[in-house]
Amino acid sequence: MITRRIPERSGDGVTVELFEGSFYFAELLINFHVGFIAKYGAQKVVVLDGKAVARYYITQGTFVVDALTAAAWIAQIMLIILWEIGVNVYRHAVTVYQIIRLLRLIRFASLMRRLYATTIAAGNALLPASSFKPQYANFATLLYAGLAVLSFLACIMNYVARREHCSGTWMNYFGVFLHTYGSEDSIAAGVLNQEDCAAIPDPAKWLGGAYFMLVTMLTIGYGDVTPQSTTEIIIVMFCIIAGIIFFGILLGTIADALKEWIADTVASEEVQVMEEVPDALRCEVSYALNCKMFKKLGFLHDFPVSEQISIAAMMTPLQLPAGADMCQAGDSADCLWVLHKGSVAARGAAGHKTEVISAPALLGETAVLQELDEQYHHRPCTLRTRQVCLLWVLPARDLLRLLQQKPALYHRAVQQAVPSTALYMDSTGTIPIWDESSSSIHALK
Repeated sequence: MITRRIPERSGDGVTVELFEGSFYFAELLINFHVGFIAKYGAQKVVVLDGKAVARYYITQGTFVVDALTAAAWIAQIMLIILWEIGVNVYRHAVTVYQIIRLLRLIRFASLMRRLYATTIAAGNALLPASSFKPQYANFATLLYAGLAVLSFLACIMNYVARREHCSGTWMNYFGVFLHTYGSEDSIAAGVLNQEDCAAIPDPAKWLGGAYFMLVTMLTIGYGDVTPQSTTEIIIVMFCIIAGIIFFGILLGTIADALKEWIADTVASEEVQVMEEVPDALRCEVSYALNCKMFKKLGFLHDFPVSEQISIAAMMTPLQLPAGADMCQAGDSADCLWVLHKGSVAARGAAGHKTEVISAPALLGETAVLQELDEQYHHRPCTLRTRQVCLLWVLPARDLLRLLQQKPALYHRAVQQAVPSTALYMDSTGTIPIWDESSSSIHALK
C-alpha cells in the first residue's frame, strides 16, 4: 500500500515490492531487444538490428511509460540504501517517492487501452484459448479496470488519513472501526482516538477504504462513513463523478451482452422464413431478400436479373453468434458469404494484421481465384464474427460454373477479389496482381 513510509516498511512487504518492481525494470531492458515489423506500402520486413530496435523503442514505443514505471523501483532501492546506512530520510523525500509510485498509473492506463483495443478486435483477447465473446470480454475488462481504480482510491483514502496522523479523519468516525478496534474511552466518546486509529491493521484499513469508495461510487451513501476534511471531500466528489461515468459504461456493456445473448437464442426472420417456405417458392423468396444486397456488392450487381435469381436460388441463410469462427486459415474455400447484418474480424494467416468488416459485404471472395491459382483452394485468413451476424452462404463451385459462362463478369469478379488478398499476404510479403493481358495472376514482391 502506498500509505506506509519507507522507514516503517520492513520484512515481507518490502521484499514483495522489490520483487514486483524488478519485473518493471526487466521489461524495460527486454524491450530494447524485441524486434518489430517495419511496413512501407505492401512491403514488410522484420527488423532485428539492435540499434534500430533501440531507436524505435525510444522514439516510437512505450519507453517513456516504461521508464516512469521503473523509476519508482529505483527510487525505492535508493531510499532503502540511504536508510540502512544511517542517512535520515526526510519526509519530503518520502513524499516524492510516493508521488513517483503514482506514475505507475500511467502504465496501468496504457495497458488497459491496449487490452480494450485488442478486446474490440477479437472477443477472445483475455483468454486466447477460449471463445470469449467480444461483449463478455469487454465487460470483464471494464470490471477489472473498475476494481483496480477502486483499490487505488482506497489507498488514497488511507494515505490521506495517515497524512492527518489519524486524527479527525474518516477512519476516526467509521462505526465498524470504532466498535472493533476502539478502546473504552473511544467508544464512550463516539470517535477513535489517535492511538486506536493508528493500531488498526493495514488490511482492515484498506478494506474500510475500499468499502467507503465503493458505496460512494455506487451513490448508495449509507452514512456510516463520511468525509471529515476538505481533502476527503474533494476525493469523494471525484469518486462520485467517476462512479457515475464508469457504471454508466458498465451498464451499457451489460445491455449489449444481454442483447447478444437474446439474439443468439432467437433466429432471425430471414432464417425462419427460409425454414418454413415451400421449396417451390424458395428461389423467389431468396431473391427478394437478397436483391438489395446484390446492388451493393460489385460484380453480383452486373448479372442480369434472371441470373441474379439463379444465384439467389443457390444461397442459404445462416445466423452465427458473436465470437464464432466462420473459417480458419487453411480451410477449404468452398463458399462465399454475403454479410447482411453484423461485423466480422478478418485475421491473416500470419496473424500480423486484423481488419474489421461490417455489413453489407461480400466475404471469402478469394474463392473465385482458385481456378487461376492452386493456393486459393484454401482460405488465406481466419474470419470470426464480432457480433451476431446474418449471412447468406453462396457455394463457390456453383458460382464459378456460372461465372465461366460470362468471361467479362468473371474478369470483374477476379479484379474485385485480388485486392482483398493484400490484407492476408504471407510473411514473405508476396501478394498477387491481376494481369489483364494474359488473364492470369502473378506474384509481386
